[in-house]
Amino acid sequence: MTSRKKFIKNSLALLIGSTLGFDKLLKAAVFSSKFNNQLNPFSTGFVDHTFDLQRNIPHQVFTKSEKGWELSAYHSLKKSQNRNVTIIHTNDFHSRFEPFESQNKRWGNQGGIARMKDLIDFERSIDPNLFLFDSGDVFQGTPYFNIFKGHPELEWMKKAGYDATTIGNHDFDLGIEHLFQIRKQYDIPTLNCNYQLEDQWKQQNLIQPFKIIEKNGIKLGVIGVGIELKGLLSELSYKGLTYSDPIDNVQKTANYLKQEEKCDMIIVLSHLGYKYNNDKIDDLKLAARTYHIDAILGGHTHTFLDEPTMVKNSRGQKVIVNQAGWAGLRLGKLAFSLK
Repeated sequence: MTSRKKFIKNSLALLIGSTLGFDKLLKAAVFSSKFNNQLNPFSTGFVDHTFDLQRNIPHQVFTKSEKGWELSAYHSLKKSQNRNVTIIHTNDFHSRFEPFESQNKRWGNQGGIARMKDLIDFERSIDPNLFLFDSGDVFQGTPYFNIFKGHPELEWMKKAGYDATTIGNHDFDLGIEHLFQIRKQYDIPTLNCNYQLEDQWKQQNLIQPFKIIEKNGIKLGVIGVGIELKGLLSELSYKGLTYSDPIDNVQKTANYLKQEEKCDMIIVLSHLGYKYNNDKIDDLKLAARTYHIDAILGGHTHTFLDEPTMVKNSRGQKVIVNQAGWAGLRLGKLAFSLK
């Protein structure tokens, strides 16, 4: 598609949205995405450690031992009385409502809102009690955000039924006041434990350090943690917010969830990044320097992992670290069996 044709196409999509409203915009994006999906219906990657997407046959789950989480064959658990937990997760959606253009050499006809919603619905048809999380940066990257300021993204997340999300650095692109206004409007549980807020923002109770979610007899503690914003954004964008040590804050929150709330599992939604070759804190370092955490679902670095990374925590137990790329190109999935 030429630049001129692409400009006209995007302009028409934005005109539809501005004329008919966000709901019609979402439907238009879904129609466009589904039409493009017909060109290459199996092009989206799927990080799947429990089910074969084509045949729907379970084969592996994570089970816990004294050494932490281990992969086990599904057939060995069929007759057990264990409780099963399914978690699916996204990160760095970046306003990608439509698939990438067919001319894109790497991601042509892939990604987009329709395919992601289809995958989420497919997983819910298997397990209606699954948990759905996002690890930040749902905003910024296409004209949809520039025109509509993040409203369609959060409306879609609300309708998709996300249980919780954390804050990405791009949440602050239009300023902290806009962030709080839009989060209040759509009321999606937003978590972060290491951003200290001034009273005018703290009193709104829109950002919490953790959330406890109970489904099907499973008590899940979820913690959010975010990256240092200095150097990524203008300081005016996040005025009233102070960054503090992720490791210390995550550990204190995990201790509370484990010892006081007696959570069955503790999950961290992280927008720190998967791995850095320096002292900068990342998901791998966070996993290695803490305990009581079962899995870290990451974002920010747009990392595609074909399988989760297993990291030994500060007590020598295995912790799961996973990330699902970006732009709706993959849906992360983890399945656990609890005694």
